[in-house]
Amino acid sequence: MSDQILLVRGMLPWTPSPGAELLKVYHRYDQPLQGILDQDGALYLFECVAGEVGPWSVWIYSYVQASEVAALDEAEGEEFEALVAHSRAERPCKLALSMENAGIVVVANVLDMRGGLKAGFEELVALFNEHLEDLRRASVEIEHADWTKLAAS
Repeated sequence: MSDQILLVRGMLPWTPSPGAELLKVYHRYDQPLQGILDQDGALYLFECVAGEVGPWSVWIYSYVQASEVAALDEAEGEEFEALVAHSRAERPCKLALSMENAGIVVVANVLDMRGGLKAGFEELVALFNEHLEDLRRASVEIEHADWTKLAAS
């Protein structure tokens, strides 16, 4: 059991790995947007924090204990939101960038959420830009490849 969830590229944010099971949904709009996952016996709170209806979305995941899930189940409104914020404040979280029809594409570990989402989001964007640079390099390699040699082999 780990306090860091495993997020697999290509998986849907609400089922982010082959072993993850969606246990509860607190908020949905065409798809689960906030809820509880079980992964290998550990519980995780997940939430879409940006891009609910667009082609790109940002998700946050944090470990929660069964007692915290019970408290979330009983809470409403501001009390519920305060419990969600508390569940992230003092433990490592993961952020994921998801793309419609592609699933999770980039994952960032955020060790300290006390400063809010901004630092984690900036790290996520930096990782995404690294992936874009890799794609640009691959595009240049493809453009300059000698396709006649490849076709002959």
